[in-house]
Amino acid sequence: MDSIDEFRNSTLIDHNLSLHLYAFAKESSREWHSSAMEKSRVLGKGWKAVGGFDVEAVNQYFTGKGARLLGECILKFNLEKSSKDQLFFEEYECLDCWQIPNINSMICYTASGIAAGGVEALTGRHVESIETACKANGAAYCEFTIGDLAQSHVIEYYNLHVRRIKVKDALDALSRIIDTYHKEGRLPEEREQLGADHDFIGLQLRTSLPSANDERFAVNLFEGAKIVSKRIHSHLTDTGEKSPIEVMLGFVDASKAGRISYNSDLKKIRVEGSAESFGLSTGKPSCRFMRGYLTGMMEANLNKPVEYVETKCLAAKDEFCEFERI
Repeated sequence: MDSIDEFRNSTLIDHNLSLHLYAFAKESSREWHSSAMEKSRVLGKGWKAVGGFDVEAVNQYFTGKGARLLGECILKFNLEKSSKDQLFFEEYECLDCWQIPNINSMICYTASGIAAGGVEALTGRHVESIETACKANGAAYCEFTIGDLAQSHVIEYYNLHVRRIKVKDALDALSRIIDTYHKEGRLPEEREQLGADHDFIGLQLRTSLPSANDERFAVNLFEGAKIVSKRIHSHLTDTGEKSPIEVMLGFVDASKAGRISYNSDLKKIRVEGSAESFGLSTGKPSCRFMRGYLTGMMEANLNKPVEYVETKCLAAKDEFCEFERI
């Protein structure tokens, strides 16, 4: 069974995970913005006493405030299109989708949650956000529509787009990223203003933070990373690469996910400055994506089931993260 079929047929990959990412990002964003807005005394100022969004107040707060927000994106509020009933935000150089080609779906669940959380803090009202344009759906930028949407509508909307994702295209896109790194020693596309860097908080919002909050998410993150890693290994092998392991471990360094070191038999792999766990304090190993990535890589290389366990982690107050093969 190839990695595409494995992804489609996996009983562990829960297609509601998009909603979990959205909800977690929304809650986190609301807390961050609420704290900042209390200090600047604008908390709740985005809602008119007569009812409806105060579009001018929203514009005043988000103009400039969202630019380079957490390294996530360049956020622009669409004042002309917005009204007292709905707000429209445009997002450029989005961290969720900036290297993804058209895979016929909206995939910026975390970015959508961040936008909704900020609006909730500013207005003091419950709102929801749906992504109505996305680079991964062929658009030039991402667009989020925010308003008093029924939660059932939001759930149906995001589940629909998860089902529409072209799995082969998504995995092929990852393979092209690896190809460009392998052949040219760089990531294939840098964001014009924000660069290629992945900020720690942005990565953690999609991996270790929601994993710490929900064990099912953690299991799915591990399994998903394993499937993707096996696909990358297979692609490198098919294109004639003699040392796919070296390429894949080197990519971790190049993408600034951590500094990799390992012994010759790869039974122990150390990651210093892991982006998944840097600055966290969960009291336990928290690098589920990296563990899945290493496990899938080695399973594909040895052609048999193996697993890496994380025996040391920055989030557990160790000096580095370390993975041991069992």
